[in-house]
Order: sequence, then structure tokens, then C-alpha cells
Amino acid sequence: MQKQHAFPKYAIYGIPATDAPVSYFHFEDARDIAIANNWDFKPHVHAYLYQMIWVKDGKGHFSAEGKSIKFEGSWVVFIAPNTLHSISFAKNSTVWSLYFTHDFMNLGHLGNMLREFMGNISRPMYKCVKIPQHNNMAWSDLFDNVKKEFETPHALGYNACIKSWVALLLTQLVRIEHTRTPNPIFNQGATRSEQITNSFLQVLEQHYQYQHRVGFYANALHTSADTLNNNVRSVMHSTVGQIIRERIILEAKRQLLYADKTVNQVAGVLNFDDTSYFVRFFKRETGMTPRLYKKQQVPHATNSMHA
Repeated sequence: MQKQHAFPKYAIYGIPATDAPVSYFHFEDARDIAIANNWDFKPHVHAYLYQMIWVKDGKGHFSAEGKSIKFEGSWVVFIAPNTLHSISFAKNSTVWSLYFTHDFMNLGHLGNMLREFMGNISRPMYKCVKIPQHNNMAWSDLFDNVKKEFETPHALGYNACIKSWVALLLTQLVRIEHTRTPNPIFNQGATRSEQITNSFLQVLEQHYQYQHRVGFYANALHTSADTLNNNVRSVMHSTVGQIIRERIILEAKRQLLYADKTVNQVAGVLNFDDTSYFVRFFKRETGMTPRLYKKQQVPHATNSMHA
């Protein structure tokens, strides 16, 4: 069955997502597309691409999953795949954007740092980081080097150079955040449990609309439900069942707020045959009915996504 989405699902902005490419990277001056969209990017997700937005000079407003932040000066917004977000800029802001797949970076140890940095890289997630003034020149130089390399795709060692420069950007971003919130886990390599957890989260993102049972995900990963649960719980401090329910609730909230769907329609999108069961499920997980949640949140969502 084909998934139904309440909002655009893109590869890079404006290009509908199809099948995930292998080892993909893209870099762009975002001002042209910002001008074409009146400096206002409406709510959307990038299906399989990480996105790093650098606001070199300017100000604006970023919103993701119902939360928002205003920024001014030099800021970086790092967005994981499948995170619902919008962003608007003041006119004439200087904005750069790069996209890449998980495979492109072969994240490995760097992926472990990013997972701790963002909460978990494979769940809908984002991070906004203000670049300190004393880091601005080094950050600008790194971006300039990525730009120069991207403009010479046939140069010898192109892929290796691009990956190296992007790895330096990501590491610098982690270091800036690490100075504010030190975390010794940044110095560890990815464990087997972390690898299994990331695989589970990737499969969950593909199937959460129609598959709600732990057993399905255990079978997909060729392991037992107990083994999967033990590994995931050791990394995320939540059970597999809890994480599945969180993802279903996240999508239910998105559909209620941004698609203007009825409760019956949302239940159908999420493969609940019985709407009354969906209502009980939603209330058990959130403390309120879907109808009440929508009534309370719709004005806030509208304001936060377009402020």
C-alpha cells in the first residue's frame, strides 16, 4: 500500500521524493530558491536526506514538529530525514544548504556522535546551533571548501574530498555543541546494539503506517522480539513497543494539524480498522482525545509554522 502524506515529501526542496539514491550529495546557494518561495519554506519533510542549512548572515524562524525558534546572525540548522519542518528568512539573508544520504557519509563513528548530538539520528529530529563569533571564520572557510569542491565534480578524488570536508563540518558542529553540553559518549564507537537500533528505526520509518507489532520488525531484522527489545532498550531507554507507539502518535498529530483530516480519516491512514480504538489509543498515549488535541493545537501550529 502507498503511504498517504499530509505535507510535501521531498528529496531536495521542491523535488518530490522517489526511491532513495545511493551515496547522494547536493550543495546549493539557497537564496535563489528562497526568493522563488518568497523566503518562506512551507511545512515539508526530506524523505531520506540529511539537510544542513547555514544562515551566514540574516534572521528568520524555524519550526519543526510543533516547536519553533527564532534566529539572527550566524546559525546552523541540522535536520534529520523525515522531520516535519518549515523555515522562513528575512529578505536578503545569506543562506547555504547541503543535503546528503546516510550512505554518502558512511557515518560509522561520526554517526554515533551525531546520534548523541541530536538525540537519535534516525528518528525525526533536528538541531539548531548558533555559531560563536570566534568560530565564524573557520566555519566559513569549511563551507567555501565544500562549495569549491562541489563545483569540480570531475576532479581527481572528488568524492573523497567532498566527504572529508563535510565530515569536518559535522565534526565542527558537534564540537561547538559539545563545549556547551559535554558528553563523553562522543568519544565512543558505535556498538552492536546501536547498529541494531538504527536498523530498527530505519525499518520503522518505512512501515509504521501499516505495521504496529514488534514481531514484524523483529522478523524484518532476522532476530527475535526479545533480542530486538533488549538491544533497543539499552540504547534508547524505551521498549520497541513504546517507540512504535511514539511514531504512530507523531504521524497522527501531523495528520490532525497539517492535513485537516477527520479523526476517522487519520485512523484509516494509520491502519486502525476501528476508529473508537484509535481514539482510545491516542488518549492513552497523549492524555486527550484526537479531537481535543486538534482543537487546542491548530492555532499554535498555524502560528508557529508561518510566524
